Amino acid sequence: MPKLDLLSIGAWAPYDHLFKLASYPQNGDTVTLDMPIEELETTYFGDCSANIAVVAAGLGVKTGLAMVVGEDFISTGYHDHLVSHNVDVSAVEVRRGERSGHNYLYFDKNGDGFCVSHQGIASEQSDWLAPIKQIEHANYVVLNEKFSQYTLNSARLAKGAGAVVALNGMVASSGEMAKEFIQLVDILFIAQSELVDLLSLLKIDKPEQLIMLGLKTIFATQGKNGSALYTEQGAEFVPSVLVENVLDTTGAGDS
Repeated sequence: MPKLDLLSIGAWAPYDHLFKLASYPQNGDTVTLDMPIEELETTYFGDCSANIAVVAAGLGVKTGLAMVVGEDFISTGYHDHLVSHNVDVSAVEVRRGERSGHNYLYFDKNGDGFCVSHQGIASEQSDWLAPIKQIEHANYVVLNEKFSQYTLNSARLAKGAGAVVALNGMVASSGEMAKEFIQLVDILFIAQSELVDLLSLLKIDKPEQLIMLGLKTIFATQGKNGSALYTEQGAEFVPSVLVENVLDTTGAGDS
């Protein structure tokens, strides 16, 4: 088994459908789409885990991906797409007769939006086995949604193998498992709203208190405002890069 610099683990929904809104809807509104009708049926390759793997591989990092998908992962060309981007897919398990999930992302010209997901095969992860061999040969392991027993077992194995463990996303969605996730993780990447949910779940007041549970670094993203960085040395604010025109924010957080 070759050594990996980074292994990205997790499964949500690997296919994206993008819809640009002419205006952001209020309750009960009907809004139009500001996009060519030919793009309505376009399907894009996505998922947090795969996004991170592709970006890392593009930067020259020897990267692997671990997830469970339906057989459409092969028929749509996603498998070959990842291989062409130098992503090791040996830890991707394809379930025959099953379908992968789809995300439907809606956003306006300002980049504000929301996502509606059907997780497909990823909605039930109780029988998924963590990719032991790949984890044991990885220097860094990044955990992504869905935060289930599958990703928790992966975190335990990664910590035991001496890897640096990072977590990306809404870990509060794991409920009672959230505290153990935090205790196993070295680096946390999380949106500000997700961080608020996590603090509430753990009944603590400040992000700095998460450091006491074992975390070394927290990156809390705040959209266009930038990011907050928390370490044992304290808190620091990092402003965002200014842009003149927002085309599409999909995948920006993962990048």
